[in-house]
Order: sequence, then structure tokens, then C-alpha cells
Amino acid sequence: MIFAYADETGFKIKESEIVGAGVLFSKKEITQEIINLALEKLDKIHKQKPQANINKTLERGHFHATDDSWIAREVFAKTIKDKIEGNIEITFANNNKINSTNILKSNMIPPHRQQQAIILSLLAEASKFSETVNLFIEEGPKQIISQKSFRADAWAALQNQAIETPQFRQCFPKIEQFFVNKKNPGTQIIDLILWISQRNLSEKVTNNLELTSGLVSRMCSETDNLFNIFFKNYYIGKEIRKKNFYPPKTVPSLNIDQLKESDFIKADNFAISIILSLQEQMPLPDHISHLEDDIKIIAQKIITCSDSSEILNEVRWLFILLFDTLPIYSGLPQTDLNTWYNLLTAKQIIASILRKNN
Repeated sequence: MIFAYADETGFKIKESEIVGAGVLFSKKEITQEIINLALEKLDKIHKQKPQANINKTLERGHFHATDDSWIAREVFAKTIKDKIEGNIEITFANNNKINSTNILKSNMIPPHRQQQAIILSLLAEASKFSETVNLFIEEGPKQIISQKSFRADAWAALQNQAIETPQFRQCFPKIEQFFVNKKNPGTQIIDLILWISQRNLSEKVTNNLELTSGLVSRMCSETDNLFNIFFKNYYIGKEIRKKNFYPPKTVPSLNIDQLKESDFIKADNFAISIILSLQEQMPLPDHISHLEDDIKIIAQKIITCSDSSEILNEVRWLFILLFDTLPIYSGLPQTDLNTWYNLLTAKQIIASILRKNN
């Protein structure tokens, strides 16, 4: 299981309104223990030398980077370094430039909706995991997006990514979404990391809290395009390794225009056989249970529909959802290059049809 903690932010750099969001991914659930430990350390410092700004954090009983003193941030950062392992994805965008593309004022994108869109984009990281993802989002005053629509939007983005780059693994994990308050331990951590990254961006200097908290930068890029988007990827402790790639020499380099009609029919028939086989194996493992209803419905359509061409697009999309999430190649030895090649050929053919029809 993967635990993901998301938070949003907004600030100004000169006249530019910046919106952003971050997600922390961890293999372990982040509990109150780390907060209690940090508060105990802070309390010891306060008893040795009482300070009003430290006492504010202690009375509050949780950390909030914007309101905390530098000492409180530093103590929390050191505790994070000692206790947390995981990956962090952060994105900032210039909301002024985003909205400048909208001719009608009624189409202006409010900052909180932009932040939600950024969280959706950061969930692409979750697509590298087949395990269930428990997503905890700090609930803001303008949180108006429902769990159902959030998941639908997240999957839409992942589906487009899957058919554009079928040569890479693309899972569609079960996402359980929870809205939490500022006291959630995981969102307190991503709140501080966002604050650190925000300072780095606005001041153009490396904040020493980045080192104190044990943040290791994996990638940092700033795109000077229409939207002026800034990406920052970190990990703390031990990075969560993701299997993005298939075995070497198994990914076909296909020229779709040179394929025969029989190749497309073979790929579609293979997808149909997978769905019908899974229907007979119900109930499915928990990590794939969120797709059971789709499998039942489409399998029934396959059985009862006199003209399968009417439902082929539904079959193809479900095949893409299942391919790496199940995965279809479960138990297949890395050395069985011929079978890998045939499976990935089917995936690429089906992805090419969906791209054309999309």
C-alpha cells in the first residue's frame, strides 16, 4: 500500500500570483508519533530558554510552517530527516499567465481550482505503483471537488498518458481519498516541504532547511513557456523505487501504418480473452477490486452483443487499465523475451487505435 499526502499553497513573487501543490508518497503511514517526537524536542528547547514564538507552536499542538518560528521549523525538519522515507513531487505555476490565456473574464481559473489541477498532475507519480494508494488531502475552505469527480479527473489524465507512451509501465491504482485537517501528520510534513520549496523559488537560494530535513533533489526544472511552470522532485531517506520500464529488448518499435488488419484483430481478441478470463476469476485481488464492476459489465456485453465492434473501444480501454495494474504479465520470467514482446505488441497496437479514436 502507498500513502500519499497532498497540500496546496499560494503566494506572490513581485506581481505574479503563484499557485502550487505537493504530494508526499510513502510506503508507511505517517502517524502522530513523529509529531509528538518533534514537539517534545521543541518543548525541551523552550524550557531551557522560553520564547513566545516557540510557545505558539506548542500551544497549537501541531506544525504549520507559515506560522511557526525558525527554531520550530528546524526541529521539525530534523525529525523528518530521522523518521521519514518517501518521494515528493512539487509543482508551482504562474496563475497570472494561466489566466491570461482566457479571453473572457468568466473563464478565469481561480487559484484553488488550479491547485487541485496540480495535485491531479502530481498523481502521475502514483501510476508507477500497482498498490492501493491512500490519498490524504488537506481540506481547504474552497474545497469543492468531490471524491468521485477527483478520481475521474485523475484517471482521465493517466489514461491519456498511457496511450501516448505505451512503452512505459502505467498503473491505474485503487485510490482511496480522504480529506483531513491541518493536524494530519503527513500533511504537516508536506506543508513544511512546500514552504521550503516556496522560499527556494521566491528567493532563488537554497534554503538550509532543505538540507536539515534530509531532502535530496532528484529533479528540478523551470519551463519558461506560456504557463511558466516549475517542477521539483525530492526524496527523503530511501527513495521508493518504481519499475517504469519493461525488460530490455522486449519493447517493440512498431510502424502502425505497416501492420495488417489481422494484427489489429489479434490484439483485440487477446484483450477480449483477458477480460472474459478475469470475469471467471472473481473476486479479484484487493488492489484490482476497483475494476471489478467494469470487468463484469464489459464481459457481459462481450457475451451478449451480436456485433463486438460496437463495444471494442470499451474493451480496449479496460485492457489498458488492466495491463500493468493487474498486471497481465504476472509471473512471467524476465527472460521470456518472446512472450514479453508479444504482450507489448498487443498493448502498443491497442494504444495506437485509442490515440486515433480519442
